[in-house]
Amino acid sequence: MLGQNDATLAWFEAMDCGWMSAACDKDAALIRLGNLEPDNAAVEFLHLNKAHAIGNTEASWQAIERGGQKKYFRLPIDAIGAMYYQSLRNWHSPVTLDPKDVFGKNTKDLRPVSQDEYRKITAFGFSIAIAIPALQDYSVYCRPAPTNVSHLKICQQFTGKLAAGDSMLLQGMGTRMGTELFLQSPEKEQWQARRNQHQWQQMKYSEVLQSDPGADRVYLEKWPGISENERIEALLNAKGISLSPPAGWAFEEKR
Repeated sequence: MLGQNDATLAWFEAMDCGWMSAACDKDAALIRLGNLEPDNAAVEFLHLNKAHAIGNTEASWQAIERGGQKKYFRLPIDAIGAMYYQSLRNWHSPVTLDPKDVFGKNTKDLRPVSQDEYRKITAFGFSIAIAIPALQDYSVYCRPAPTNVSHLKICQQFTGKLAAGDSMLLQGMGTRMGTELFLQSPEKEQWQARRNQHQWQQMKYSEVLQSDPGADRVYLEKWPGISENERIEALLNAKGISLSPPAGWAFEEKR
């Protein structure tokens, strides 16, 4: 049962539940969320979105600074997806689809799509649609790298949390920002290496799915008990693909 002190429910409300119910208090939910997840930098993204929307630059910088002081960065994609998945436990899809229509025409796993898979695909799509805040607001303040030394440090600290996030989306954004924010820093090479590793894994994962779009279907069966990063690493390991690029390999950003 979900209760007032359930962090997933607080995320659900704080992300913008007003469209679902006029009785929903988004601001109160955000305060409650901060109390329930005091170490999660992702909460500060919501504060940033709120401050930026009303043009409060000072509050925006304060949110970014607080985020950099948190212990981790975790969006509620899997948590909200799991909540929605549970709500669908008695739902049965009225249609039967060919696995090629669901996973891609080149998929090699031709097992019939189960009702549980239908539920998981529906729940995951729902969570992706609502569980990601407006990430572009962060770029307004930290890209290009601020010339103000204090602001640069704030952006660097927050980016460190973002790049260690629990999804490829967060790691991609974080490592890209990191290579720019630490360009004049002794940590430049370290950040470039992190960027290269992220892009290598993303590239190899995409290549696997191009060859067989249903290749990670087995990991869908384990969701929501497995994160996106864990799923991708497991798939690459199963295919015998190194998680790190070969020596000398470097990703070139498109400008």
